Amino acid sequence: MINQHTFNDIGAQISATTHEKFDIIATQSVAGGDINSAFMLQGATQRYFVKLNRASLIDMFAAEFDGLNAIANTKTIQTPRPILYGQAEKSSFLVLEYIEFTRMTPTAQRTLGEQLANLHQQKQPYFCSFYIYCINIQYINDYDAENELRQSKPKPEPKSLRGLFCCL
Repeated sequence: MINQHTFNDIGAQISATTHEKFDIIATQSVAGGDINSAFMLQGATQRYFVKLNRASLIDMFAAEFDGLNAIANTKTIQTPRPILYGQAEKSSFLVLEYIEFTRMTPTAQRTLGEQLANLHQQKQPYFCSFYIYCINIQYINDYDAENELRQSKPKPEPKSLRGLFCCL
């Protein structure tokens, strides 16, 4: 259960990041958090989509933040604008622009397909054409360098990668 102190802390961090006063007047659980808890935070004039999970999973939210920025920078498809990620109380979180979903029409489906095709044609040094989130393999590189110093120990599977591999 998420307590109000956690939401208030997130609201204060939103204010600090956006340089706009944000006082939460309503919190609503919403769909969109398969492995996370997901909420809509309502202020007087702004709404934000917030994903919450354990504090130890902050790297997952950092990767999603970076990935959404990388996708947005291609200017090929609309993504929710990432606002910030961080920690509050015993949770890590990601705050995104809140986008109101509407019914998927045939025209919207066609537009989405065209935009995804355009996204997949983008070449960047940090993601290949068929991955939609950037892949940051620094964790692996750091681990490999450290492991070379201790060659006698077997290399365990990495606990986390700062990157999401999401292939369409």
